[in-house]
Amino acid sequence: MHHNRMYRRGRVELEDVDADRVAGLLAQPDTVLWLHLDSPGDADLAALTRTLGISALAAEDLVRTGQRTKVTRHPGYLLMTVYLTRVDPVAAALTATELGVIASDRWLVTVRKSGDLDVAELRAGWDAGADLAVHGVAFLVHGLLERAVDSHFDAVQQLDDAVDALEAGLFADGSSDTTTHVHSYAIRKALVGLRRVVLPMREVLLAFTRRDVHAVDDAMVPYFADVYEQVLRVTEWTETLRDLVTTIGESTLQVQNNRINEVMRRLSAWAAIFAASTAITGFYGMNVLFPQVASAAGAITASALLVLSTLALIVFFRGRRWL
Repeated sequence: MHHNRMYRRGRVELEDVDADRVAGLLAQPDTVLWLHLDSPGDADLAALTRTLGISALAAEDLVRTGQRTKVTRHPGYLLMTVYLTRVDPVAAALTATELGVIASDRWLVTVRKSGDLDVAELRAGWDAGADLAVHGVAFLVHGLLERAVDSHFDAVQQLDDAVDALEAGLFADGSSDTTTHVHSYAIRKALVGLRRVVLPMREVLLAFTRRDVHAVDDAMVPYFADVYEQVLRVTEWTETLRDLVTTIGESTLQVQNNRINEVMRRLSAWAAIFAASTAITGFYGMNVLFPQVASAAGAITASALLVLSTLALIVFFRGRRWL
């Protein structure tokens, strides 16, 4: 066992004891155990199965990676898969830690399947709510689920800040459309991943808030209900941000199209200006005899027409804000 803790009547009595003592501790009255394994091997899993009487199917499900957030009822215990998340504030990349969880009325087993888990932070959360420890495994499960949902809340808050920064740079001078598209895609990808682990979390919390299921005692139901409300808030926040990122993506394309139209309008205006000059020089360059050809007056007239037509067109286009 990589980490463990024994509670007796709501108080911590032992921590990180040898694995061979677990069976003896469970045999003692009024004891509740938390057992944690980090990416366990076959030997660790077999020892856990023998000690706690977990079925082979449940043990296999406990360590299988890539599962959705869920809760499954087995005879004598509940099997869960939950995720803790964090977001890289620079790259807006979502990282998830997958945990397999089995809970009975006397023990809680957590297995880290992938990612990183700060066990000390998990213990600190339980210690902060030690007044509820008299409720045994329900207290431990509540602390674990609350920590998971808090990580989801922190993740969506960081993604909200990233979306705000994306919005601020959308109409900024010198902003890169490519950079905006890349950041928008990264945030949207993170939101999709977060939604995938948050949305089924409602089912997990509902299993502990329904009084007819009797998964926990009535005193702990309001605490699980509070976490459930937090899950709903994170879910709604995630959906709102997904819609907002989609809108930003569409706005980016619209801004890009507007910039292209502005460039094309300016180019068209300059083309019209040079077209007038080309027409004048072409007229006077014809190989046809007409008055003022090959004379100083003709040169002055042509030059004056070039200057006046150019200035007139510039004033006209600027008046229409094409230049």
